[in-house]
Amino acid sequence: MIKLEDLSFYFGTMGSSKTARLLMKYYNLKVENRSNVLLLTPSIDDRAGVGVIKSRTGIEANAEIVSANTNILDLVSSSKNVLKRVMVDEVQFLTNKQIQELKAITTGKNPIPVDAYGLKLNFKGNLFGEKERTIEELIKLATYTEEIRSSCI
Repeated sequence: MIKLEDLSFYFGTMGSSKTARLLMKYYNLKVENRSNVLLLTPSIDDRAGVGVIKSRTGIEANAEIVSANTNILDLVSSSKNVLKRVMVDEVQFLTNKQIQELKAITTGKNPIPVDAYGLKLNFKGNLFGEKERTIEELIKLATYTEEIRSSCI
């Protein structure tokens, strides 16, 4: 059973609908439940434009940009709204320190659940972020992990 204050890691291969699932969940939380959600995207991922999360299906949303020196705890604490969830796309591009900050968000004085979506493995079959050990750290700290499987026809 997932507790409210969990750090969840959803991973899959490219094209497995990770971003589409993130955006559908965001829509349900933000629009249907009127919850304040902070969307984060790494600055390195500018395929759809800077600060935009976009699925191959065409759905998209604006997000806060996270660069290598962004303090995610500061981003969360500076929010004008009481946040109900933080969601991160392409989490494999964050730093090890930022992964630790995501965990701190879930265990702080006012815990906020965090959903992190991204790649687990690189093209060599090794955990993504080998040098910084980003995904290794996320797997260690996550209280819930789920593989999003893709189907090939």
